[in-house]
Amino acid sequence: MLEEATGLKISFKTVDRVFRKHHITHKKNAGRERTK
Repeated sequence: MLEEATGLKISFKTVDRVFRKHHITHKKNAGRERTK
């Protein structure tokens, strides 16, 4: 359980970093990316 939670935390941090890197792309496809 603990490992899974840590993995999720790292995943969210990585996703956040990627979104920040590609801020324009994220804004343009915000709706489509959220449904994935």
